[in-house]
Amino acid sequence: MSMLIGFYAGKMLYLLVYQCAINLDLLLLVFLRGGHFAANYYSIYSSTFLPH
Repeated sequence: MSMLIGFYAGKMLYLLVYQCAINLDLLLLVFLRGGHFAANYYSIYSSTFLPH
């Protein structure tokens, strides 16, 4: 009985960690994409509006 509980607890914990890893991955992807976009936007902005 206790083995079954341990198995289910382990499975739930694994799924939780897996879900967190996926969420972190997505956050990192969004952050990197956002940073890339911000850098592009800033270079366009500086070349267009700021005095050379």
